[in-house]
Amino acid sequence: MIHLFLLLLCFFASGGAALLYQTAWAREFATVFGTSELAVAAVLAAYMAGLAAGAALAGRFAGRVRRPVLAYGALELGIALGALAVPLGIRGVTALYVSQFGGLDVLPEGESLARTLFHVAGAFVVLMPCAALMGATLPLLARHAVRSDQQIGPRVGLLYAMNTAGAIAGTVCTGFWLLPALGLRHTVYVGVGINFLVFLAAAALARGAAPVPRDSAHRRLNRLYTMLESAPAETEQDLQTQTRYIEVVRRLLSFKTGRFTKMSGLADSGGGRSR
Repeated sequence: MIHLFLLLLCFFASGGAALLYQTAWAREFATVFGTSELAVAAVLAAYMAGLAAGAALAGRFAGRVRRPVLAYGALELGIALGALAVPLGIRGVTALYVSQFGGLDVLPEGESLARTLFHVAGAFVVLMPCAALMGATLPLLARHAVRSDQQIGPRVGLLYAMNTAGAIAGTVCTGFWLLPALGLRHTVYVGVGINFLVFLAAAALARGAAPVPRDSAHRRLNRLYTMLESAPAETEQDLQTQTRYIEVVRRLLSFKTGRFTKMSGLADSGGGRSR
């Protein structure tokens, strides 16, 4: 039980880092796109697509992984490295945009369809790799935690609830404290540090974990992974409230309170599944 509790703490922390990144990257893409609405929509779409793709792929291959905790740690390390590379990707997208369209001074309402599609495609290229790694974490931890059909509901629900609770904490801390105090770049570094610490913790926990035998429970889990990773993203990310946050800093309180309430409901729902 102590081993499971420590893994839940790791998943809590990785959920906080994921929402930290999304909040920070939406603001960064807003400076590139020149409009917060398009930035939030593009980042949200890239996140949802990446989470779904990562969960689907990991769900297909998780049954073959004998040491899922170690694989989970490797994913966290990959997320940290990918987050460090995102600013380079954004600069590359910006340079390509300037070379193709001549600058960033076009008003949002004057943008052509080609410019808009370029922005969205750029967000997908830059953010989907990290989001896919995030989406792959739940199938791997569920592979370790679930050893029988009877444990599918309680264990997956508990993992989901802890990850969503971490997302709540990451959203509140990023909006209220990290961004105002540290700025955009150093806030991302905090997320990288969290992922790296989770990697170290998972690697240490993997040493004491016995290899997981192949069983029948993971086949039923495959049907849950994509649903749990992609559908909640639509619920917990409210596009309108996020754009208010990015456009008007003075509305930070109302935005974060609204999002906190929504994700609190998701965490409670996940906790209900675990019971």
